[in-house]
Amino acid sequence: MKKMESSRHSIFSARKKRIRRNRRWLGLFLVLIFVWITTSALAKGSEPEMPISITVRAGETLWDIAAACRKPGQDVRRIIDRIRELNHLETSMIYAGDILLLPAR
Repeated sequence: MKKMESSRHSIFSARKKRIRRNRRWLGLFLVLIFVWITTSALAKGSEPEMPISITVRAGETLWDIAAACRKPGQDVRRIIDRIRELNHLETSMIYAGDILLLPAR
């Protein structure tokens, strides 16, 4: 009977050791994934956004300019808001010869 109990004890002990080892590896893996995600997110956010300057031509509107510099699926109104913010415009009125800063693509 004692032999059976000791073999059970050794089986459970081996199982506990294996579970601890697996938990350690899982913890290490999760830490590495977290570090990788964090550093890649920081690297993407660290690129400076350099605005582009253009000169407004006759007949151009802010909508035309924003539509030309937008990415597919981007809302033109948000780009207009960003252009107005970059250039400190109170309204959307622009004139030929004005120099505008546009958000980088």
